[in-house]
Amino acid sequence: MGSTMMKLPFEAAAQEILKNPDVYVDSVFASLESEFLMLPKGIGFVEYAVFEKGYETLKKATGGFRELNPEKVITICTSCPMVLIVLRAMLGFSPPEWGFLATERTKIDVTQGYVRTLHRAVRKAPTRALRPAGESAAA
Repeated sequence: MGSTMMKLPFEAAAQEILKNPDVYVDSVFASLESEFLMLPKGIGFVEYAVFEKGYETLKKATGGFRELNPEKVITICTSCPMVLIVLRAMLGFSPPEWGFLATERTKIDVTQGYVRTLHRAVRKAPTRALRPAGESAAA
């Protein structure tokens, strides 16, 4: 009777999350894991272990997401391309939304076709390092 249900992370105020962030992080991670494992598998489906490796690689490279140095993140994305999908998923963007935002922020035309092709290539060969060329190599 005396138990109270914790608010979902999106329902909580920033102050509440800052008081006990681990509880909210665990809550989000648990819900993502269960839903992720139930998704139907098709061509280009990323296995949980592959996604987790990308997540852990990004986490390590950024000191637990405390040091988001753009040069370091770009370097880790080229050596471990799954990090790109992890970042996109963490930000909540679909590949086309990601391309649109990249164009808006960089003023470089990042077409939906380019982003979809990159996304597909990473899903099919998540451990193959990327070799950026042209404007995609610019940091």
